[in-house]
Amino acid sequence: THEPVRLRRCGENSFAVPSSNSIHLKRLFNLPVVMLPSLVSRGLARRSSARMSSGASSSTDGYNLGNIEGKTLDFSSKIKVEELPHFRLSSASKTKRPAVPSQPRTQRRTMITRPTSNPPKIPPQDKETRKYCQTPSTLLSEELNHTMVPVPAYLNETYWWAYVHPNAVKFFERQWLVNAILWGNFSRLRDWALEELSNPATAQIEGSTLQIACVYGDLTPKMVQRLKSDASLTVVDVVKAQLENLQHKLEDQINKNNVHLLQRDASHLDGVADKSFDQVLLFFLLHEMPEETRRKTLAEATRVVKPGGKIIIVDYHRPHTFNPHRIIMYPVLKYLEPFALDIWANEVSSWLPEAARSKVMKSVCFGGLYQKIIVNM
Repeated sequence: THEPVRLRRCGENSFAVPSSNSIHLKRLFNLPVVMLPSLVSRGLARRSSARMSSGASSSTDGYNLGNIEGKTLDFSSKIKVEELPHFRLSSASKTKRPAVPSQPRTQRRTMITRPTSNPPKIPPQDKETRKYCQTPSTLLSEELNHTMVPVPAYLNETYWWAYVHPNAVKFFERQWLVNAILWGNFSRLRDWALEELSNPATAQIEGSTLQIACVYGDLTPKMVQRLKSDASLTVVDVVKAQLENLQHKLEDQINKNNVHLLQRDASHLDGVADKSFDQVLLFFLLHEMPEETRRKTLAEATRVVKPGGKIIIVDYHRPHTFNPHRIIMYPVLKYLEPFALDIWANEVSSWLPEAARSKVMKSVCFGGLYQKIIVNM
């Protein structure tokens, strides 16, 4: 006679089936999940109290637990457990596996970890080989990886929501949104600046041009389209997210070596030589700066421009008295852009160095709300 089969739970995913031969079936749930209802329905968890005679044939000697993978599992003394699929012998079985010597945890973890080959070491490039004559993506990655320029405190405190935070860059980088902020005048102001930068005869930008600070919208892509084959454009900005955004805008459009992106503070253009650019552009930048930073930025612009070159400034201006936008823009600038009201109260030429104040030409548009200043050096 045999003992009744009892299923004993040994763990979360395993059962044990004691028998006269101390056979344990472990990890029964290694079987596919779709087979579990069939096993339960066939009496896997059912208690058996039937007794069988010792002379019974082998076809009825044992307990049938169901059809698994097309084979009937019959736990009798005549069936070798080693032939059953997916099952292991317990420590109480007659056939024991050789003991594996214990190893430290770190060694066992090392054994199951896939070995990785060491990446080849790339020799560092010296400063002479890293010239500013690379594509924007290559130059930007190298320049930003080797340069740590701190963002000014006023920019973090006042314009984090519009210029510094990466999510802000993603939000404001929409052409229609920039156009709406400027009351539908973005294209007009952009073309205003492009006309001054380009040669009237060829409508192309010649020589070397420096753009101080990135601009939302398609101003810089339009400048790149107008670049002459032997001309160059350099864009500097102190915020890394702005440079990365500009790089993304230029990737699908440009594949030449005359556009350079540098992370620099506008008030401290470190590494930029004196009299190295034919023209400098400041597009809606001065109204975002405190007065002292504004003076330093204009001083740097006059320092890097060549004799005979020019500085183009496009920014806010105090609107005419009867301009209805004056009533709307005053509280907007006061609470969102507190430094912009200095542009209303003072002339931009008052922040220029003494030698450049007499070379200023100014024009206004849209009821005096916007201005363009040309400083001929």
